[in-house]
Amino acid sequence: MFSGSYFSEQLYVLTMSEASEYAALRVLPLDETCRELNRQYILPAGYERNNLFLVDWNENDFGTLDFYDLYDLFYPRVNGGQIPYGMDDNLGVGAVYRIPEDEFENVIQRYINIDSGTLQSKTVFYPEDGTYEYKPRGFYEVEYPEYPYPEVVQYTENSDGTITLTVNVVFPYAGISKVYAHEVVVRPLEGGGVQYVSNRVIPSEENQEGTWHKPRLTPEQWEEMYGGME
Repeated sequence: MFSGSYFSEQLYVLTMSEASEYAALRVLPLDETCRELNRQYILPAGYERNNLFLVDWNENDFGTLDFYDLYDLFYPRVNGGQIPYGMDDNLGVGAVYRIPEDEFENVIQRYINIDSGTLQSKTVFYPEDGTYEYKPRGFYEVEYPEYPYPEVVQYTENSDGTITLTVNVVFPYAGISKVYAHEVVVRPLEGGGVQYVSNRVIPSEENQEGTWHKPRLTPEQWEEMYGGME
């Protein structure tokens, strides 16, 4: 793990300090198949603004998985463009949208094997017009812009066609080569697609998972911050 700093006139004007850089260099070689599995299935999701790999869940119990963050994550991959439901221009106003049922479910169900009823129970759904309520992340839900990255260090091909990946979370910014480790089960699909089947954080007294993550506001927090304004 390496760290250092350099001088940038533009940054110094804003922060009155030098810029910092962090890097991690792997010494022991890593199996090329592990690298490819990482590139295909773990890196595209990563650890930025979602808890897909931060909490324990599976297809029988989705736990505290945040499907709104997953909608943000998967939307560009499904639709080929940025999500159109953004924050209000006035940062003091909380934007609220109604997303048609088919549009929301098409994004989530492409990567997660979840039925409509279960998804609706894990979100805010309006059956009278078949829409999902959606509140984009706002000013109070911004994460610090330094994130760890994954390294797949082991894999097992299962008899049901899924693959179990053991992943180390490397965080150069914090100077930690393994913040925690987790097991991810993925289901490769025809045409290069994938479904995420489960995630399990491997228990350890040294785990520091999610220190960078900022959860979305709870309904109560949202009301407190925005006063119900739309």
